[in-house]
Amino acid sequence: MTKDKVREALYNRAVKQLNFYVADDYLKTVSDLCKYVIMYTYGEFFIEEII
Repeated sequence: MTKDKVREALYNRAVKQLNFYVADDYLKTVSDLCKYVIMYTYGEFFIEEII
């Protein structure tokens, strides 16, 4: 697997996991909740807000 494919797989997994957590009834009540994916892979740092 190439580095890009590994990063893409990890990113997709992180987004899926975030969406699972924000489906929680308590978290649905938080109006100003922000979601971020933060990854450090192969010596590179990546951060992205999920809208």
